[in-house]
Amino acid sequence: MNILVRQGTKRTLALQSATHVLLFRYINETQKCAIELIDRESFSSKSYKQLSRSKPQGFLGLIEMNNDIFLCVITSKLHVAQPLPHESIYKIVDVEFHSLTNDTWDFLDMNSNGYPNIENEPNGASSSIHNDYTPRIPQHPCWELRKLLSDGSFFYSTDFDLTSTLQGRGVHDRQRLSMDLFHTDYMWNDFMMEGIINYRNNLSEKQKLILDDDHFLTTVIRGFAETLNAQVDGKPCTITIISKQSWKRAGTRFNVRGVDDDGNVANFVETELIFTNHHYIFAFTQIRGSIPVFWEQDTALIAPKVQITRSFEAAQPTFAKHFEMLNSKYGPIHIVNLLSKTRSSEIELSETYKAHFKKLHTLWADHGDRISQIYTGTNALKSSFSRSGKMGFAGALSDATKSISRIYINNFVDKGKQQVTDTLLGKISNQNQVVIYDPVNDFINFELQKFESKFTTHESITIFTGTFNLAGAHNNQNLTDWLFPYDNFNPDLFVIGFQEVIELNASNILKSDGSVGQYWTKEVEKTIQKNANDNYILLRSEFMSSILLLLFVKEDKVPLVTEVEGKSKKTGLGGMTANKGTVAIRLNIASTSFCFVNSHFAAGLSYTEERNNDFISSWNGVRFSRNRYIKHHDNIVWLGDLNYRITFPNEKARALIKENDLSTLFTRDQLSYQMMRIKEFKCFQESEIKFPPTYKFDKFSNDYDTSEKQRVPAWTDRIIYRGKYLESVAYDSVPIVKFTDHRPVFSVFNSRITIIDEETKDSISNKLRESFLNNSNGKSEYIDLNDVASSAASSVMSTNSSRATTINLIDMDTSTPSTTPPLPRRPVPPVYNAQETKKMLVPGLTPVNIQNAIHVPNIVKQTPRASPASSEPTNFGSISVMTPTISRSGSTPPPPPPRRKPAESASQPSSPMHGASSLQEKVAEPLKTAPIVPSKPKALNGIYTGDLNKSSSSQAQASTTSWVPMTPTKKL
Repeated sequence: MNILVRQGTKRTLALQSATHVLLFRYINETQKCAIELIDRESFSSKSYKQLSRSKPQGFLGLIEMNNDIFLCVITSKLHVAQPLPHESIYKIVDVEFHSLTNDTWDFLDMNSNGYPNIENEPNGASSSIHNDYTPRIPQHPCWELRKLLSDGSFFYSTDFDLTSTLQGRGVHDRQRLSMDLFHTDYMWNDFMMEGIINYRNNLSEKQKLILDDDHFLTTVIRGFAETLNAQVDGKPCTITIISKQSWKRAGTRFNVRGVDDDGNVANFVETELIFTNHHYIFAFTQIRGSIPVFWEQDTALIAPKVQITRSFEAAQPTFAKHFEMLNSKYGPIHIVNLLSKTRSSEIELSETYKAHFKKLHTLWADHGDRISQIYTGTNALKSSFSRSGKMGFAGALSDATKSISRIYINNFVDKGKQQVTDTLLGKISNQNQVVIYDPVNDFINFELQKFESKFTTHESITIFTGTFNLAGAHNNQNLTDWLFPYDNFNPDLFVIGFQEVIELNASNILKSDGSVGQYWTKEVEKTIQKNANDNYILLRSEFMSSILLLLFVKEDKVPLVTEVEGKSKKTGLGGMTANKGTVAIRLNIASTSFCFVNSHFAAGLSYTEERNNDFISSWNGVRFSRNRYIKHHDNIVWLGDLNYRITFPNEKARALIKENDLSTLFTRDQLSYQMMRIKEFKCFQESEIKFPPTYKFDKFSNDYDTSEKQRVPAWTDRIIYRGKYLESVAYDSVPIVKFTDHRPVFSVFNSRITIIDEETKDSISNKLRESFLNNSNGKSEYIDLNDVASSAASSVMSTNSSRATTINLIDMDTSTPSTTPPLPRRPVPPVYNAQETKKMLVPGLTPVNIQNAIHVPNIVKQTPRASPASSEPTNFGSISVMTPTISRSGSTPPPPPPRRKPAESASQPSSPMHGASSLQEKVAEPLKTAPIVPSKPKALNGIYTGDLNKSSSSQAQASTTSWVPMTPTKKL
């Protein structure tokens, strides 16, 4: 990577990789930073020259200092760790800040105080200069930030996501780095990268991959990283320690203590120890942080006092929030209170043992010293104990020296360090975020809403979902009555969830034999192929010890399915075993996302909170690629043996079942109560239950539990769901299938999916892009960061002025290939008025009604500017648009048809069905949507201030803020 500069009135910085160039320019008129990504082949480098003697190793972002914008790059690094053979970690040794707004500090060498070296001063300054000489060039505004970033505590990697743990990212071969997956809590350049990431989010998927693969964007952590080579039984191995400090509540010792209102504690550090050899990889993660209550400590030289700043009642919600965040990310928490003064007895170690593990102790002590240096300015106390295994006089004297040093640092150094740290993280009160100017994508995204009906259609699909606890049974049993409860039943999807596919004992759980899961997969597949009229494909299966989830898709629907993934989450024994837990499969059907979840939660009548914790751990712990969780999907179906019980006494519950008084029985259902109480549950709903409890039966019998335990019958097997266009049309159990102590449950859903014609959408987007670049008869000019010779500007202007201004988005000539460049230039948006808007409309197509004032969306808060109509400031960064609404059919769906009676049990009574009169009519009936009827737009007010069009209205001429655009340049 190279960093180049083009000096002059159009000062531009360029980051050049092997294949592409990322251009930066500050636009004074808009007070924004414009960014453009172009191919290296089309980059005009004649007017550029190298800005630094050092080759940039990474780009850390943009930051504003003293009203100047600076671009930060890594210029020196040191390889320090390699957790896995394909993963490397580098320590940042030096960085450089280059100004985007002026050339004051270009090509200057700085001394140790951040001032230019004397030989760089103008007028031939030399060593004979007087002592009272004042440099003409002030200290570099980013000098303190440069010192901070170069102090050896910042690390990065271009091979893997350093903000994640090995257990989270996996041990597969090198994967593509993506900004979508990073944990921003540990990303210390988050403030500097915020605008860049917003710019990236507006790009196409192809452009995002370019930014990621060319390593234009670098993620930096602060902490410690090192790998130690060792031997075990004469075989080589490696031990790596990686510590990451969170920036959410970062600072120095006495300035930042306790917890904040968001549950973030001071000095929060995540430490991961990774052991690898040729056969195994072991990873262990632990965390540490300040006590999560509101407390402060004064700065007295001797015995500083601790003060609790909030009452117990006021601090309790924040305390709970802190541990909720830890539990959602790491699972069950074990708390070790390091404030205890108890001492453990020393264990005598042999000299041989000490020799083998001396380096390990040293590595751990070095890690502790580095973390302590960040927080306190000195090495860690008791580090001699970590190194030698004992605490002697020398160690005590060393700790006393460190304590004295901390007193000095606290009173004379920490305040300045805290200021620099806050500056890096963007926490200074008068600090402004660098604003990225990206009008093209803002314009396209806004205009696409008007033509959504041209590339979007809707379709109705049917989904069968079923859950069954097998209780370890593996006999050849018939599943037809469960999977095909109706005649001529052919849903588009079968989602089948099993629990306890193996008997739950320690031996089976440790073996985790997958052959039983394969057996039931084949049994389901044979049943579907035997009874269905259409072909079904097993798209994905997800298996974890005793929990199995199967997804079958009708063959003609397979082309619509994309991005299929499966994940699992253990919740047994505090997240360590898989006897309880969750498996999930997510997919996209056309442009609609689905997530199907199969869970087996903690058992026992009184273990309600454990079941709630299992649900919340699964809700927050199942994480798919692109940082997607269960909650991020359009439609969610959660099924399984959720194990929620009925709190009636056993005799009372059985009497109500015998009387078929299910409504009274349901009043004591634990799940229905938790769905009203817990916020994660509140977004779900469940169809009315009209079948008896499904647990616990004697096997091959209709009798509830007759054993000594006499368990209370309960609806443990449930199906709940969430989705705006997800509609349950049947919900029932199948009492005829009784080879286990549970009864299978099923639910049939109708769902609406959205199908987007990407080719038509891209075609409209390209037309909008071209119209944006060529509109206004040449009177709007381009912000072309890849400037060529200015002599070509006049010819470009005349060419642009001769082009037609009418946008034809639909009636396109498909015989002529599109010449739209993949990475377009970014012009200044033209002034809009009613007449201009009429010219832009597609013949025969009227856009959706828009508010009177249209504004270009803006990511960051802007300084208000004068409106063309008045001198009063208006909000420059808001957007106002009416979203089209789609109404569903108001007719009430007919109930499903009667259940097909199995021949073997025609004489046996069955439980009543919920809505089972005409399911075929309901399933076959597509969801009706009212058409979108666009209306003519109202008059559009001007977007930008200034007079760009001499023929504009008198309001535009009366603008109080004159805006002068850039000189147009030749379009490639």
